[in-house]
Amino acid sequence: MIRRTTREEMYKLLENNNDWNVVDLASSNAGWKYADVFTDVNDHSEYYQKKYNGEKKFINCNVENTPFKDKEFDFVIASHILEHVDDPFKFCNELTRIGKRGYIEVPTPLWDNLVDGPHYVKYGHKWWVTFDDVNNNIIINR
Repeated sequence: MIRRTTREEMYKLLENNNDWNVVDLASSNAGWKYADVFTDVNDHSEYYQKKYNGEKKFINCNVENTPFKDKEFDFVIASHILEHVDDPFKFCNELTRIGKRGYIEVPTPLWDNLVDGPHYVKYGHKWWVTFDDVNNNIIINR
């Protein structure tokens, strides 16, 4: 099931299910504290080692092709990454392959136009991602 919600609701859900195995994909060095595993295309392993004293893992990988087993995670966090990936459909398939449930957070097209367009950084935004409330679908456009 797909539905819209807020980050705060996801915080509550994760706080109430602290036994879940959680992965934060493309977390950079700003991962959610609820995650057990963090990933990024850039190596932030030293940062997470220091921050969590070795109690959490960091995996250096591309989010469109992760090394994880099918349904390895109870929850997948994908915060501000869908708009950056090369192939959003492959990425979404990877999310559903490795996780039982999850959360995708994206900026609004207005924010994209004002702040983070494709010209902004090396890993700039490639997609506008919106949600169709009538048909309950994610809409992805260049």
